[in-house]
Amino acid sequence: MSTITLLTTPEDYALINQLKRSLNRHNITHYPLLYQDYEEMVSSSFKQRLIQAQDLQAYLIKDSTHLIGYIIVEWVSTQQRGALKERQYAYIHDLGVNPLDRNQGIATQLMEHIESLMIHHKVEDIELAVHVDFEAAIHLYEKLGFTPRTLRYHKKINNHE
Repeated sequence: MSTITLLTTPEDYALINQLKRSLNRHNITHYPLLYQDYEEMVSSSFKQRLIQAQDLQAYLIKDSTHLIGYIIVEWVSTQQRGALKERQYAYIHDLGVNPLDRNQGIATQLMEHIESLMIHHKVEDIELAVHVDFEAAIHLYEKLGFTPRTLRYHKKINNHE
């Protein structure tokens, strides 16, 4: 198994951004209403929070030549609001594995790492979102014990006459 390290430097962020841009090409093609190509794949405040590694953290696996994979997790604490309960949970913002390194258990290793950190952060729930046609990702999450909790629907209205 490869070693997982916490992102704490702009150089490590640059590796994640580069892989994220590469992986995002599929999304740009298939989801043009949602995705577009940017030099920086996250906002400057998100990037800064990642590098500070407090409530938002990125973990990566790399070798001497390239980034193998990464996972970005946010440790969320919500207050009670109306019917919503106060709770703490981990939210997976992103998980990416270099296509050359897939089918080697890298994504599973990254997810299991986050689950092991949940004890330290005193959280019992982990959440994420995935597009319905990302079948490989859905298969991974189901294999790891995730179950769907909500469905989000979309409808495009053509306003052009």
